[in-house]
Amino acid sequence: PAAAAHALAGAPPAAPGDSPLAPGSRRTVGLILALSGFAALAFQIAWVRLFGLLLGSSVYSFSGVLGVYLTGLALGSALAGRFLSRLASLAGLAALQAGIALSAAVSVWLFPSLPERFLAIVQLAGTNWWSLFGTELVLVAAVIFVPCTLLGAVFPIAARLLSSGDGGRAVGRAYAANTLGTIAGSLAAGFVMVPALGVQGTHIAALALSAAVAALALFGAARSGRLPLGAATFTALALVAAPLLAQRAPAWNAIEMSAGVFRPAAREWIEGVTQGQGSGRVHAALGREKLLLYREGLNGSVLVTRDTLGSNTIMRINGKVDASDSDMLTQVLSGLIPGALADSGARTLVIGQGSGVTLGSVLAVGAGPTDLAELEPAVIDGSRFFQAAGRDPLDDPRVHVILEDGRTVLAQARGRYGLVISEPSNPWMAGVNNLFTVDFYRLVRSRLEPGGVFAQWLQLYEISPETFRSILGGFLKVFPHGQAYIASAHSDLILVACDSLRTLSLPRLGAAQVAGPVRRAKLLGPDAVAAFWVGPFDSLQALVAGAPLNTDDHRIAEYRAPRDMIERARLRNGPAVLTGMLPHGTWRDAAVTFADWGADAWSMARGRQLARLGYFDAAYFAARDARNRGANGLASELTRTIDAERAGQAISRLMPRARDAAAAGRVAEARDLLAQAVAAAPGNARAWILFADQQRRLGDAAGALASLDRAYAVGTPEERFDANISGGLVLISLGRPDDAAERFARARELSPRNPVAYAFEAKARFDAGDRRRAADLLRAGLAFAPDDPGLRQAAAAIQR
Repeated sequence: PAAAAHALAGAPPAAPGDSPLAPGSRRTVGLILALSGFAALAFQIAWVRLFGLLLGSSVYSFSGVLGVYLTGLALGSALAGRFLSRLASLAGLAALQAGIALSAAVSVWLFPSLPERFLAIVQLAGTNWWSLFGTELVLVAAVIFVPCTLLGAVFPIAARLLSSGDGGRAVGRAYAANTLGTIAGSLAAGFVMVPALGVQGTHIAALALSAAVAALALFGAARSGRLPLGAATFTALALVAAPLLAQRAPAWNAIEMSAGVFRPAAREWIEGVTQGQGSGRVHAALGREKLLLYREGLNGSVLVTRDTLGSNTIMRINGKVDASDSDMLTQVLSGLIPGALADSGARTLVIGQGSGVTLGSVLAVGAGPTDLAELEPAVIDGSRFFQAAGRDPLDDPRVHVILEDGRTVLAQARGRYGLVISEPSNPWMAGVNNLFTVDFYRLVRSRLEPGGVFAQWLQLYEISPETFRSILGGFLKVFPHGQAYIASAHSDLILVACDSLRTLSLPRLGAAQVAGPVRRAKLLGPDAVAAFWVGPFDSLQALVAGAPLNTDDHRIAEYRAPRDMIERARLRNGPAVLTGMLPHGTWRDAAVTFADWGADAWSMARGRQLARLGYFDAAYFAARDARNRGANGLASELTRTIDAERAGQAISRLMPRARDAAAAGRVAEARDLLAQAVAAAPGNARAWILFADQQRRLGDAAGALASLDRAYAVGTPEERFDANISGGLVLISLGRPDDAAERFARARELSPRNPVAYAFEAKARFDAGDRRRAADLLRAGLAFAPDDPGLRQAAAAIQR
């Protein structure tokens, strides 16, 4: 690419017979040109990997970096050609190489701040794709354009210095030297330097090589006696400054560099947890994560972190979250469902390791010899952080790890598979689209045993209906028979291609070894898998009618999906749009697949789990489906269960907000939130008690007493005790100590050994003029709680 850019820039060949150097010095120039080409490709690979973290690993981010890189080379070559007569010397080459090293050293200082800078500028672009792409190009150019332009000036100057009477031969020699260097640089940087030194280390190594080349050229210029003072001074100063800058440059924070600010969802999360903060938001949002692993591998940068509570482990690949403890449902179901549909002991291929949970789930449900295809070795190491000691599926003797692309594994596989599960990353990532094309699906079909099962994960988030239909249409064209399932907040589709007569084995899902994955997915039980069934493939065919298919030659997803991710961000209900296109499955369609379950058990398990996940419309649909087939008693029971779950979830959402508002002194807001809570769940005594407290604080004593009566009517003995105590305090504030004493007495009867009731009742009796009764209550309370401060304080008040 470097030589091509120089040629496009039209660098003028040397005039025949006009050689500025002796033959011995031309060999030095050839070496310099080769080493410069080596450094140029090392820089390019480091920059592509760097901006892949920041901008996402899409074809657009790669082409953007490459476009800026080639534009800089072409501009540098054109400018050098214009001033060739002044620059064509070893001293000029030395100054250029020193400038490359110096500008690259300055760039290193920018690296740690890039996530924060990128977050700031993309907010200006919003969800306009072209604006965002333009800001990305500006960010890339700010970091690499100067060194690229200087790299571009090297080739025409070197070609001029290599001339010895024949301009064409001089350019040929320059191309040869530069090409050999670039080939060596690309191989060394991609396969050795990045894995060994990391992206930042590779960049620093390339600038160190540029500095060494500058020193070599400076030495050659001194030996030839052609060393202008200005060039010598600049080169010497740059050779001192560049290493110092590079040595003192801060190493970037791996967690912040992998924050994934290119995704609108990630930016929204960062902004949400750092509301009101003007700067340093990326650091503030991610500073609570603990680094477990960071490795810049052959194919990507893999980061594994854990939050400070130890409750969520996250794996990010090239800045994109590909696995986490908070997203176990999809990972578990991607293994359990196709595994339970396939033959027990089937030879299995799992494409994509991620956290390893899918692999563990398919093994638990009865897979046979299992090949795991994973392209990046660092993912294998990172997945172990998601597994308990002694339970890593990678240690299962059935598992054979193949570090290779999934398509290559299928193409070269010996024999056939009874089960193939493809769970790669998102199709917008460069190269991943190969696992979502018609051509890939045909390859899978050719490697499946007769009657084999194939499962494909497909995202419903950050993707347009057009892109979704193109991928789904390609899948259904090759695999017209099977079942669709949906999981993980209704944002992940699991397509399971299989014979239409295959049944989902409930006994296999209920086996003892499957209990672990079921718990990890937070399912109510193994039968809860029924909740995620969408319908047979026949019910999806209408969605894809007329859709262009995603193929190897027509890569719709690879080019459209990155734009979808940005443009769909403006839709708050993006996944819901696609979910709304899917059918609501009924028992009539499910009867064959779930033959082991029975209609009533299937409906109850489905409705309960959907309600637990908060998908109430789908849960009520399950109840209506039961009623439509005549199971009225079951439908009524299921409806009551869904109603109770809905009320409980409403309470869970509103109560923390009400407590926060009350703690902040926003009494009216707390009261309104609690009013919503008691309306949603009138049987929740605790909500009534808290509601009464906010009513009391706003001066509505009558309303508070009425709410406490409701709490007493529906509460447990403990909640009734609290309701009576609160009611007594309200009555005290109204100047009604007799009535208050009766409330405290009811509380004392509910909890005879609770000193609080004795202390309050004694004080109320005293205020009502019944001193003897007050003294008796205090003596009774102090008999079993002599050190209680409330009783002692009440006794002191009465004695005064």
